[in-house]
Amino acid sequence: MNLEGCPVCGYPDFTALDRFGCTTFEICDCCGCESGLEYQSDASPERLLELRRV
Repeated sequence: MNLEGCPVCGYPDFTALDRFGCTTFEICDCCGCESGLEYQSDASPERLLELRRV
């Protein structure tokens, strides 16, 4: 998972993981998904796709 941008919707002004690879618990302004709550740093591509569909 990239350190920059929302892994769910791709919103660029979002940081899902800190420099250590830990979730930031930041909420995306675009899709509303929260890093660390709805997905973890080791989230599978299937989980991210599932969140995109919601």
